[in-house]
Amino acid sequence: MLRNGHLLTLSSTLTSVIGFFFWTVAAWKYDPATVGRNSAAISLMVFVAAIAQLNLSSAVVRFVPVSGRRTTSLIVVMYCVSGCVALVVGVCAVAILKVLTPDLAFFDGGLPQAMFVAATVIYTIFVIQDSVLFALRRPALVPLENFVTAVLRVGLVVALAAVVPRHGIFASWVLALGCIVLAVGVFVFARAIPRHRREAEGVDELPPSRQIVRFVAWDYLGSISSIGSTSVIPLIVVAILGAEQNGFFAVAWLIASALYLVSFNMGFSLVMESAADQSRLGRQVRDVLVHTGKLMALVVVVLVVFAPYLLGIFGHSYQAADNTLRLLALAALPNLVVVTAINSSRAQRRMGLVVWTQIAQCLLVLPLTWLLLPEVGLIGVAIAWLVTQLLISGALLVRRDLWLTVRPAQSPGTMALVEGEPTPCR
Repeated sequence: MLRNGHLLTLSSTLTSVIGFFFWTVAAWKYDPATVGRNSAAISLMVFVAAIAQLNLSSAVVRFVPVSGRRTTSLIVVMYCVSGCVALVVGVCAVAILKVLTPDLAFFDGGLPQAMFVAATVIYTIFVIQDSVLFALRRPALVPLENFVTAVLRVGLVVALAAVVPRHGIFASWVLALGCIVLAVGVFVFARAIPRHRREAEGVDELPPSRQIVRFVAWDYLGSISSIGSTSVIPLIVVAILGAEQNGFFAVAWLIASALYLVSFNMGFSLVMESAADQSRLGRQVRDVLVHTGKLMALVVVVLVVFAPYLLGIFGHSYQAADNTLRLLALAALPNLVVVTAINSSRAQRRMGLVVWTQIAQCLLVLPLTWLLLPEVGLIGVAIAWLVTQLLISGALLVRRDLWLTVRPAQSPGTMALVEGEPTPCR
């Protein structure tokens, strides 16, 4: 479990390091306002893609390992459903934004709008493909895939600076993702799935479709709340403080987000490794908390001490976000508890706790951000985020019996999800 988590963390680390370089290059090649607008557009695209992909990544990791001969059909259905939804939601998002925020200059013209819709579809498939590789026991390919994607982005953001100066940052994302999705898709269906089916010969523990749909529905609701609590923040910053301040926030969040990806990856590995056998889940959860907590504490200290120097790489003006970065880094420690509790509950199909934890995060951080930004400036985002993580992690530790106590194991075929809790089928 820890090995797979470390592979995903390696993937995130490589992506973050190159992403750091990507935004450094972007800050050199584009003015802060352009960086802010493109960053907000990318955050919005990620949020819209999260809506469109229905959080099927979790379902892939939870059910593909036990799907046996039905692996191909399961993955195809998930790709098709998420791709079609992404197309519709992307078009609707552009139409709504033109009405609600006519001053958002990024979406002026048909080409940027079409690029946004295309990016939404491509990114949706890209996210699910990572989970497919992981579920098919090819986790070592995930770092390679993300590394190549990140390198392509860097090359493209430089090449496009003179060609499309207003949208070059966003366009580099679209083109890089498109190339990788095509290449990985060919590999998955030509090599990875046939091998998985051969190795899983005779194994077919995929639950009935209605149980998968219920799992996805509950998990999706929680995921939208979680993604919304991060992806909507840049839009709030732009609306209250302007695009330039959001450019500063985007860089601070980029650096701090590397810590949050460690928690996410370890939780992802926890779900996959406990999908078939939950007898050791309690011990695995504690291992994740202790092992990951030690690693993250060291990185937090580094970020707190060297925050202004790291931000200074992007330009002297970005150092204005040093305290914002410090608080975002500190918040990663309570967030580890939150993410681990969510994934422990997800592995046990205790979807009620998964949903309400993420809804609480969204309902706390967004109003706090809106209230604090006009009063204290950009650091208000970090204060809101830290307070939210402390409150939720504290509540989860007090009621740790809800996610640490493992119920008696039952086979996938005898479980159903009724109002977010596993109960015997009738």
